[in-house]
Amino acid sequence: MRLIGGIAAVVVTAAVVWVLFVPAADWLARLDIGSAGGPLLRAARVAARGQPLMLGAGLFAAGALLRAARDARMLKRAEKRQVIHRYTTAIPTARL
Repeated sequence: MRLIGGIAAVVVTAAVVWVLFVPAADWLARLDIGSAGGPLLRAARVAARGQPLMLGAGLFAAGALLRAARDARMLKRAEKRQVIHRYTTAIPTARL
C-alpha cells in the first residue's frame, strides 16, 4: 500500500513540475512579451521557468527554517525535562 502511495506521489509531483515548466512557462512568456517570437520568446521562456524554481527554493527555505525552529523548541523542552529528572532523582527523601 505504501508503494502505491509513493508511486502516486511521484507521478503527481512529475505532473505538477511538467505543468509549471512547460505550459505555464509558455503562458507566462506570452503574457510577458505578447506576440513576439524568436530569441525574445526563448529568453522569456527561460525567465519564466526560473520563477517557479525561485518560488520552490523560497518555500523549501521557509520550511527548513520552520523545522529548525521546531527542533530547537523540542530540544529545549527535552533538556528542561532532563534537568528536572536529575534534580528529583538526586534529592534523597528526608526521614524524620
